[in-house]
Amino acid sequence: MANNFSFIRPIGVLPMPIPVLPFEITLQMSIFISFVLFALLLGFLLEKQMRKQWETPSTLNLILPIIAATILFLRFGVGIESIKGLTLFMLLLYASNSDLQTREVCDNIPIMITITALIGIGISNIPMMVSGVICVTIPQLLIATLKPNSYGGADIKIMATCSFLLGLERGLVAIVVGLLLAVIVTITIRKIQKKDLKDTFPIVPYLAIGSFLAFLI
Repeated sequence: MANNFSFIRPIGVLPMPIPVLPFEITLQMSIFISFVLFALLLGFLLEKQMRKQWETPSTLNLILPIIAATILFLRFGVGIESIKGLTLFMLLLYASNSDLQTREVCDNIPIMITITALIGIGISNIPMMVSGVICVTIPQLLIATLKPNSYGGADIKIMATCSFLLGLERGLVAIVVGLLLAVIVTITIRKIQKKDLKDTFPIVPYLAIGSFLAFLI
């Protein structure tokens, strides 16, 4: 008999309601998860290309796009800027891998960064973007001229096109942060490893970090 009455609800006691998130929050979470999964897919494709082209896979190619997508979503939310930022990040990640492996970067990468720069901008923005290219490229050319083999053509092209995307102020921030990181990290590592400080080293990865950080400003 006890079993027959075990499911009888006392009078006046309502069942506990199931918590339901508001529609807007649910939608935002769904978009965020989709954006992160898309970044993971891009990272997987990059990792696959790395295995095929250089046979040097790296888990960072899967982890870093997820981190970048999360930061972009928190910074810009849903919109063109997040997509533009993720596109820039993936192009710079590929360029960094290429520079680390071969000390070269395919010319298609600067072209694709330039195309990315034109997403969602008006004609009135172009003069400031061009001024960014000029102000950032001239110092690089001077460095390359005064100190041969210290600054490559790939470094100049990557930074010039990133400056076109970022504009004057953020372009200057990108190159300053990138070069400072390059000097500090390289000197620190080579002193620990007791290597010659005069040897050349890949600069694109540091310029990539500076450019992405500047994009978030």
